[in-house]
Amino acid sequence: MFGFDAQAELPRASPRYAEAYPRLNFTQAQTQIGKGKSVCLFMRGTGVVGSCQFLGCERHGNRPVRSTYCTFAPTWNQHQEVSIEVKFWLIERQVGVNYTREYARCPGCGGTKTVLAYSRKEWKCRQCHDLLHRTHLIDPRVRLAEKIGVIEAKIASGRPKGMHNATFERMQRELKKLQRMWAKTLGEGRKVASLEHNKVVEAHWMTPDEAKAKGMGWVLKGYESL
Repeated sequence: MFGFDAQAELPRASPRYAEAYPRLNFTQAQTQIGKGKSVCLFMRGTGVVGSCQFLGCERHGNRPVRSTYCTFAPTWNQHQEVSIEVKFWLIERQVGVNYTREYARCPGCGGTKTVLAYSRKEWKCRQCHDLLHRTHLIDPRVRLAEKIGVIEAKIASGRPKGMHNATFERMQRELKKLQRMWAKTLGEGRKVASLEHNKVVEAHWMTPDEAKAKGMGWVLKGYESL
């Protein structure tokens, strides 16, 4: 069972970085939906700040353009049934011989984007929302400490099941390099970003059945009939 974030609806002017808002990465979405994971929960820590379920798509002739429908619920109150039907225009680009990659057309600037963010009640690209990346705002030593933490979490107990040896060895080399860089700072400085810069929203993909099993069946209310 997941909780809820009472501060899900953020002030207009703060935070200034894209990672603090729900974001759809359409390359990731293409992969996850292909696995049947059509439900996406946007979470800050253990708090749910929104949910999205992709419902279907339609093609437009033989052109590499199609639209995909989903419902998006910026849910900060379990008892508020707030859902918005969204239509994204996608552009398909050939990658290699047998694979196509999907990009979204930004409703603001019309540009082809991998990621759109939900801010000020609109899905647009980071530039249209005038948002920076979080790494532009936090201390370089914090960025370094976070990179070390991410790699350590993955390989601290040895090579994870399913990881190639080459990938494991590359990550070991990268970790040693970052640790040497940290040693040059004499271990001084902050290791954790300020509270204002830790409001990161992450996307968690799952199937509708998995959502129900996790006690999140409410995100599907009204969706099954569409």
